[in-house]
Amino acid sequence: MKSPLFIILKEGASWLIFEKPLEIISFSKLDNILEGLCKLDGYLESGKYIAGFLSYESSSGLDSALDCKTETTFPKLLFGVFNGFKKVNTINQSTSKYRIGAWRPSQKQVYYNNNIQKIKSYIAMGETYQVNYTMRLNASFAGNAHSFFCDLTHNQQVNYAAFIEFDNYTICSVSPELFFKLNGNGLHCKPMKGTASRGLSYADDLLQKKHLQQSEKERAENLMIVDMIRNDMGKICKPGSVEVTSLFNTERYPTVWQMTSDVKGKTTAPFSEIIKALFPCASITGAPKSSTMKIINDLERTPRNIYTGSIGYFGPDRKAQFNVAIRTVLIDRQKGEAEYGVGGGIVWDSIDENEYEECRLKARILTQKRKEFNLLETLLWNRMDGFFLLDYHLKRMRESAEYFIYPFNEKSILKKLSRLSFEKDVNYKIRILLAENGKVKIEKLPIPSKEEQKIKIGMAEEPIRKEDRFLFHKTTNRTVYQKAISQAQRENLDDIILWNENNELTESTIANLVVKKGAVFFTPPVSCGLLNGTFRQYLIDQGKLQEKVILKGNLEKYDSIYLINSVRKWQRVEVI
Repeated sequence: MKSPLFIILKEGASWLIFEKPLEIISFSKLDNILEGLCKLDGYLESGKYIAGFLSYESSSGLDSALDCKTETTFPKLLFGVFNGFKKVNTINQSTSKYRIGAWRPSQKQVYYNNNIQKIKSYIAMGETYQVNYTMRLNASFAGNAHSFFCDLTHNQQVNYAAFIEFDNYTICSVSPELFFKLNGNGLHCKPMKGTASRGLSYADDLLQKKHLQQSEKERAENLMIVDMIRNDMGKICKPGSVEVTSLFNTERYPTVWQMTSDVKGKTTAPFSEIIKALFPCASITGAPKSSTMKIINDLERTPRNIYTGSIGYFGPDRKAQFNVAIRTVLIDRQKGEAEYGVGGGIVWDSIDENEYEECRLKARILTQKRKEFNLLETLLWNRMDGFFLLDYHLKRMRESAEYFIYPFNEKSILKKLSRLSFEKDVNYKIRILLAENGKVKIEKLPIPSKEEQKIKIGMAEEPIRKEDRFLFHKTTNRTVYQKAISQAQRENLDDIILWNENNELTESTIANLVVKKGAVFFTPPVSCGLLNGTFRQYLIDQGKLQEKVILKGNLEKYDSIYLINSVRKWQRVEVI
């Protein structure tokens, strides 16, 4: 028989599975909330574990001054009581399928923008400093919710994911935000406030990170929430023990950069008092909490339910972890409906269009699939050069590994390369492949000698989209190049020159493009949408190559055309 409550929680690199509860404490009415928390304290004192959630609307049951849309029938609080849990390294990926309809926003942009103006009027009147204003996305859902959850966690790689099944509901949370962690008497909160989109190339990505770190608006929002968290923790922590241990950290996720800070303190308070002091997390309300929640209740059309609530567990050994339930999908299996909340902190200098765009950015997790691919470097080995441009190749792989959040061990790669043996007077193509789990594979292929001759190339039939991040990183995901390769085979050509939506030439399917005018050599800039080849970068560093936009149709203006890469180096080109 299926357990009436089944919970999976991510903790570090492990997963905690709670099933077969001894009892389920669930309340839909506000006047039961404090009673329920005290009952849970009793179970913890008797050596049991508790795991479950508090919905955002439970706030009103903890403090009557905190306004919420309390008419919802969704549980305000639901916890299971367990003897223990099972700890595993991975969760089983279900092969069952699911189907999701198109996501529909609960608010049109005009309505959303109008409410931002209302929030600014409240700020002008001094009733709030910041409002975490949110809306919902809704879609039809059918099939296996656990498969959906596994896909979300694979795509997002977050630290505080949670899956809960009970009654007719399933909660799929891929939250990156820690509400609080307890280890003995050590209490740790990590508020997350501040968002920026990811860049396409490694350099552009670091620029996005820098903009987030230096944004006065994002830093002010983050600091405001940190101050609220400190005040909340001060209610239950030993006097003088609350301290901000780090400010304005940036964390990289597949779709966004996030800003976080760390606040720590010491407490002997029981579970009920910790929740009463801290909940709801200040990062999802705004400041000050009470008056701001009144504004939220007035402007938001629907209850938040589990969204911006909290999911986690608490043990008799005073070890606990609770997330802030953002990036969380609530599925009503009986109705066949899914709901996803999204929002952002609104302050005086917030720009309407930017805030709505941030909501769209945060909703990408619902549709953006993480592709299965290896990072790849292809380099030349010969007797004269050894591993040609090895430092350039390792640097590029290291940067892409950081970008895609892949483990990278340079010493392991160098060790594997040192074990290779080579025949005399034979050149080799070496392929270094790095998997998502950090595993390295080395392939060695002899390069057949060829007479120097012009290679025949053509022009791609369709443009590439320069917003495709895989153009900027060398990987086994070659989807963007496959159509051009098929065209080359069909037209009996050696290669194809790609171009973007602005009619700017970029590269070929395996090499960088170089043109010569007089004594000067030019190559398209990376910003056009192309891979920064190691040989290309080497020539730029040597001052032998300059970047310049080259438009489609202008090739005849140049004296010579070449394709270059680190294996074949220079190859003269004849355009067909």
